[in-house]
Amino acid sequence: MSGRMLVTFAALVFWLIPAAAPAVPLFPLQLGAYSQYDGSDLSGHTWQASIWVVAENIEFKSQTYFHIRRQNWNPYGWEPLGSQDFLMRSTEEAGYLSVGGEEWHQFQTTGTPQNWIYYDPPDQTQCYTRVEVTGPMAITVPYGYFPQTYQNKLTSYDPYHQYNPCYAYLAPGLGLIKEEQTNVPSESTTQTQVLSQTGTMGVSLFPMMTGYTWTYNGRDKLKNTWQMQMQTLEQVSFGGKTYFRMRLINYYPFGENPKREFYMRCSANQAWISYDGVTEYLAFQIARQGTQWNYPDPWDPGTDYIFIDFVGPINVLGGSFLAYPHDCTFVGEGGKNGYWIDYLVPAVGLVRRDDYVLPGPDRAPLIFELVKMEQVGSANPGNPGVLLLLLE
Repeated sequence: MSGRMLVTFAALVFWLIPAAAPAVPLFPLQLGAYSQYDGSDLSGHTWQASIWVVAENIEFKSQTYFHIRRQNWNPYGWEPLGSQDFLMRSTEEAGYLSVGGEEWHQFQTTGTPQNWIYYDPPDQTQCYTRVEVTGPMAITVPYGYFPQTYQNKLTSYDPYHQYNPCYAYLAPGLGLIKEEQTNVPSESTTQTQVLSQTGTMGVSLFPMMTGYTWTYNGRDKLKNTWQMQMQTLEQVSFGGKTYFRMRLINYYPFGENPKREFYMRCSANQAWISYDGVTEYLAFQIARQGTQWNYPDPWDPGTDYIFIDFVGPINVLGGSFLAYPHDCTFVGEGGKNGYWIDYLVPAVGLVRRDDYVLPGPDRAPLIFELVKMEQVGSANPGNPGVLLLLLE
């Protein structure tokens, strides 16, 4: 009896011991998660900014990242950008960033090291930043009161001088809750961003909605210029799947003007195209460097081979986005072949195309660069990939 009582007592003690809490990443990295910030400066300007997770599970060098987008962060300051993209991974104590190459250690709460240096890409030799961690400390922002935050003091240096520091305040599970930028040029003023709201929203590789239009500036080897558009016409269903009917217009108005219609459906990281409503092809995807796939060409006998050669920044729509260039090669019958490059950005879609196929070597390549995105007939026309999340 005493043995049974001992076992029962031991089991009771085991259940009374609180279970260890699961590890919580410093930053809430999940697809569609966003944090919204109230911004202000000493000149009296106010604005809203955001950080948005637009793609997931991007693997580089044995690490898994999420693709994040910082929007409207510096609208009244120096070198304002509508958007700026990074790859990010987070541990329980630290945050690491990359723009498609080597990562750098950007943020930290507790643990070691308490200070470190990282070199700023793309200049790996001349400019660097020193980070110093202090805390815990209590601060209040519009989102709430935080009794335990950690200040990261980031001081940048170049060969000529030391900049004033930037201060980032971190809360475990929420990441950045406040930033004070004092590292400003003499003609600018200190800027502050404070966390005001968090949530999640849907993400699609292309922002698929009826009436949506992408407008591209086109040019060729002969210095002709024009505008090409891709339009979303209507939503349709085939075989239990939902597509949008798409149209390309004015692809090349000088001698050749192919107008093509097709159907497209998207997830957050992939887009499939069908030309007949029966057979679909994986045309685009957000994936790690080195990803490759192929599909039968729908127009000519042969195969299209796709290869993601690298991941890196591209400047479009007033922002610096991370693009996933698709090197596309057509191998056809009788030695016929062709080559083009598509640049894909999460939640924006196709931002650039270099076409070496049409209309031939005397005029190719055709270069298309995205200059506008809008939804015709919308109360708030614009680009959900670059507008503030809660103002759509």
